[in-house]
Amino acid sequence: KYAKGVSFNLNAGISGPLNRMKINGSLYSNAGRLRLSGDIRNALDQRRAVQIYAGLNATELDAGKLSGVRGLGKCSFYTELDATLRQGIPDIRMDSLSVSRLQAFGYDYSNISAKAYIDNGTATLRLLSSDPALNLSLDALADLSPDREDKHYKVDAKVDNADLYALEVDKRGIS
Repeated sequence: KYAKGVSFNLNAGISGPLNRMKINGSLYSNAGRLRLSGDIRNALDQRRAVQIYAGLNATELDAGKLSGVRGLGKCSFYTELDATLRQGIPDIRMDSLSVSRLQAFGYDYSNISAKAYIDNGTATLRLLSSDPALNLSLDALADLSPDREDKHYKVDAKVDNADLYALEVDKRGIS
């Protein structure tokens, strides 16, 4: 279902002690390239939560080929994140996501950025698009706690410009 016909070649290096490893690598495929750099801490320390710090850089990565979704194409992005893996829901912080290119459903998006956090079972997302055909901001909050029955969700969005013809939503032409 996923990544059918995609072959991968991993070139990676790991250095440091097991409780404080540094990882650098590149994943090459006929679906694009992904570079990774990161640290893994406390992997063997049972008194502390495992911490992961990572930077990912994708260049012309074919999201459609990898996911099996026909409407997706190539994307290029950079992100930095860190995670603390504790019992239950981990804390995850994506301090930056910068998308320079995303082919999706007939349009080639650019200038998209995001920040996202999962902290104490609550997910927060801030998404900004400065694409010429879609200028928007979106803030979302979601309760991920499995033991709460009264989940809370909140989404605020503001669309300053949406060129529906360029986005191939309205095929009637420019009016």
